[in-house]
Amino acid sequence: MTGSRAEAAAHPRVSVCIPAYNHEKYIKACIESVLDQTFTDFEILVTDDCSSDGTVDVVKSFSDPRIRLFQLPRNQGPSVAANNNFREARGEYICPLASDDLFFREKIERQVAFLSANPEIGAAFSYMRYVNEVGEEIQDHIGYKWVEVDNCPREVWLRRFFSVGNSLSAPTAMIRRSVFDKIGLTDPRLLQTQDLDLWIRICLHFEIHVIPERLIDYRIRDNQQNTSTQTPSKQAQVSWELSKIFESYGTIEDRDYFCRIFPEAKEARYDGWPVKAVLANLAMKEKAHHMRAFGLELMYRVLSDEATARLLAERGFTFPDFFKAMSSADVFGIVAYSELQQHLGKAERRVTELAEEVSFWMQRYERTLEARVKARVRKMIGRA
Repeated sequence: MTGSRAEAAAHPRVSVCIPAYNHEKYIKACIESVLDQTFTDFEILVTDDCSSDGTVDVVKSFSDPRIRLFQLPRNQGPSVAANNNFREARGEYICPLASDDLFFREKIERQVAFLSANPEIGAAFSYMRYVNEVGEEIQDHIGYKWVEVDNCPREVWLRRFFSVGNSLSAPTAMIRRSVFDKIGLTDPRLLQTQDLDLWIRICLHFEIHVIPERLIDYRIRDNQQNTSTQTPSKQAQVSWELSKIFESYGTIEDRDYFCRIFPEAKEARYDGWPVKAVLANLAMKEKAHHMRAFGLELMYRVLSDEATARLLAERGFTFPDFFKAMSSADVFGIVAYSELQQHLGKAERRVTELAEEVSFWMQRYERTLEARVKARVRKMIGRA
């Protein structure tokens, strides 16, 4: 290898980071979509999370020296595998890629050009195309309305994350290494929301930009096998995780910036309130149970400081107000469950009443029918 080629290999411009687990069926096409890029100054890092299928053998079947394979000794979850890639990455720009998704050929070139021309942007994202198990586009997928969003300042993104949710997808991202140096890696304690947690922490420090083009294929697998599939058990997990990740908002100390994210914090009733107390109160007023849980937990910690508790009481928020917020938030759904039980009880009683009414009218009909039949028979006998 010549000196220039060796230098390029040791310091690639882009690191494509692929955490893999039991994706023998998809990872070949995934890696090929990177190798086919119009931009070639990259490395591919694959960390296998102790797959039990042939995923590792497929990766080893490639001879391209830009591919680096790491194998974890035990299964630890996608964030641990992703973080191993991020730590080992040598590129200026880092591209996360799920091992069942695909890059369009100009994906890396388009994003490198954009970030090079816009040094103030910490991460570039894009739109994506939804495809099925065999790679065919799902043209009417509801996700298009969710992810094809307009660009906005980072404070608007932060408010959107808080009140609406995540509309950014990790496989579309290209993130500067310097961003990870500033905010740290993904949280290995999270399974469903580690991406949103990362976007929040990025936007607390950097602007982001979404290139309004579909630059990846996002695979929707059969039988709800995607990690993000909205099954009841996964949604329960998501809700718990969401009640934790918004704690990053509590690191905001600049009140002016906080008010740009939450304009209602400028209201007179919040005059003199600590930023964390305002954040907690706003969260407690959200409709989502996980947001109320986050708000209550944060206010619980805020009120642990006696001086802060006295200050809030002087400004109209007392312990009884907190107690009232606890019951009205119903974060565990106990009130909702009780009301549902009452509705079910009423429905069951009504079903019983309707069954009795049906039985009464059926019996009456049968008696009437029997009388008519008897009368008809007597009439026929009389004629005979």
